[in-house]
Amino acid sequence: MSSGVRSSLTAGYVRRFSAAFLAALLLAACYLLFVCTRAGQATDTLAMFTLSELNRSFAPWDQVLLREWYLFILVPLIAVAVIVALVRRRFALGARMLVMVLAATVTTQFLKHFLLARPALGITYYMTNSFPSGHTTTAGAAAVALVMVAADRWREVATYLSALVLWVVSLAVIVARWHRPSDVFAAICVVSVFALLLSPLELGGERGQRALRRGRIFTFLAAIIALVGVVMVAYCYYQLAWGGGYFTVGTATADLSDLAKFRHPLSLLLAGGTVLALAGACWIFIFEVARAGMRPRKSSSPTP
Repeated sequence: MSSGVRSSLTAGYVRRFSAAFLAALLLAACYLLFVCTRAGQATDTLAMFTLSELNRSFAPWDQVLLREWYLFILVPLIAVAVIVALVRRRFALGARMLVMVLAATVTTQFLKHFLLARPALGITYYMTNSFPSGHTTTAGAAAVALVMVAADRWREVATYLSALVLWVVSLAVIVARWHRPSDVFAAICVVSVFALLLSPLELGGERGQRALRRGRIFTFLAAIIALVGVVMVAYCYYQLAWGGGYFTVGTATADLSDLAKFRHPLSLLLAGGTVLALAGACWIFIFEVARAGMRPRKSSSPTP
């Protein structure tokens, strides 16, 4: 193996492990900010209420999607990933893909039911602890599984499709009030850790190099979208925490529900920021996994 290839692989692994560590830190930060603080719980709940209220003007697509998602989304995605791995005779890759799906799913359930608790801080709602989202975890794992096993010529298409599926499912569970936004982002972080550690690090061909260049452009745009969304959410977080008392301790949930129902500018800003941040996060997460198989080869002289 040439020194250029070895250095490229080493840099790839460093990037992989660093990104996985960053995802774990983001998971912890999400829990501390949005689950363990009253302002965070209020921000989370208001975003969920507002997106749900805004969706009342449309058909109940979220309920239809979530009612049928196991049959028409989750199972087909995993089945296609398994079939592709078998057809390509990438049996070890298929095994790693299944381990990734299982590890992410089990970790989410362990965190939710045994490790991470939701303190009672006055923001009451009928849901108990739902952090992280199991639905988003399985959707993200299935989407990444397809990207992991896709051949070079199909990896770019699989990346676009997987990012779209993950984003739609993530929005659906929030709109349906099955999960809060922090649950969804935490689930993406969980899948990111295992996907980045277990997906293969390969050298792509010419097609993969072209896809990588296009993907970097989309990733730059996604990063800007996510940043704008995060700034919007941070502003709303500040307003709910210190900016003038939008709600009182005794009637926190009722006041948040009213803000959403009457479409207060703060709630609309928060809903928009949540959608933008989620869209950017879904793309960046999926592309970071896909780019391992689309990295350009570095030409260099063979090692003596």
